[in-house]
Amino acid sequence: MQLNLESVAQSLSQHHRVFISLDVTQGDYLVEADVKAEGGIRHCVYRTTDKPTVIGVLNLVRHSDLPISPRPYQLAQACDGTIGSPVLALFVRFCNSRGLDPAVIMVDAYPDESGEWDAEHYRAIVEEADWQGVAYPECWDSAAVSGLVESLHAINYHQLAGLIEDIPEVIYPESLGGPQIVSLMRKHHKTIRGLSKSMNITQTRVHHVRKHGVTGNALVQDWMEALSA
Repeated sequence: MQLNLESVAQSLSQHHRVFISLDVTQGDYLVEADVKAEGGIRHCVYRTTDKPTVIGVLNLVRHSDLPISPRPYQLAQACDGTIGSPVLALFVRFCNSRGLDPAVIMVDAYPDESGEWDAEHYRAIVEEADWQGVAYPECWDSAAVSGLVESLHAINYHQLAGLIEDIPEVIYPESLGGPQIVSLMRKHHKTIRGLSKSMNITQTRVHHVRKHGVTGNALVQDWMEALSA
């Protein structure tokens, strides 16, 4: 049965996210809340015939014995009903590292859901996941990809996990020279100011890398992803 929900109240803060909706069809209220706790988050979803308040919901969750789901979320962490956003955010990060469009990969896995996945949808997922806390791998090596596949299976995205498993591994070089950086910047129309902003580094750092290059697989991956994005 399709839900017919009207938003009654919501509260988004650094420490909690609460959504209260009226189910017009059934005449009761649907409450969904995530509250940060020591070491993770507490999550609850429930219905009530009495109109709830945000303060009342927060008091209920904070004084409950609800289990704490560990955060930041780690690849291959066990599923407990709360990990959907972190896993999909990791999927998005993986696609970015390969120069792939997550919406295209998702539609390949689930053609019947092609209208449900767009850039705004993924932006909201990543925002929610980052609020919860996600441990993004420094480098998408074979171990990290295996962890992502396991995480996707854990949230029942089995077809998507199969597609990810079949994508060839990218082996990043140990170093990237300054002239190569400059060449890639020209190829992808990247500016010093733009890279400074997108990578959250100073323009001085960009100038340094243009001259001296970078060393280390993780750094090379970061720069190649930023340059090709």
